[in-house]
Amino acid sequence: MGKFRRRSWEQLQRLVDHRCTRLYGADTETLQAAEVTGISYAVADRAELRAVATERLDYDDEALTYGLERMDAGERLIGAGDGDDPVGYAWMSLGCVEISMRNFMPSRDTACIYKVFVVPEARGRRIYPGSYTTILPLAREHGIRRFTTLI
Repeated sequence: MGKFRRRSWEQLQRLVDHRCTRLYGADTETLQAAEVTGISYAVADRAELRAVATERLDYDDEALTYGLERMDAGERLIGAGDGDDPVGYAWMSLGCVEISMRNFMPSRDTACIYKVFVVPEARGRRIYPGSYTTILPLAREHGIRRFTTLI
């Protein structure tokens, strides 16, 4: 872990590449989860990741392999479902995050939310803001007080 350097918010903004369209920061005390009717959220396991790793959810074989590696590294996949139909996900890292061949290590009380995706037909329903019903308790359990979100 010594090869990774903690970076400030300003340094992170300079690291972000063309694949990241938005960069946000927020405190866990001020964030509130959106109420989304009919959508359920849960932390997914390896089997669930394999089951939903489809083109519809913007996953190919390479992304699945990477996702399984991220799970092995302790990162969490928060899935959103409309009944039995998966409609979105977000990854949460409590440690080092890779950004275009560079690494970002947030402070110990900061988590990174990244690779957020909602299927086109479910967009506009506040699926991602609703995921904080699962993300916030998980973050607080680990002493997280701030999020950096890469979209």
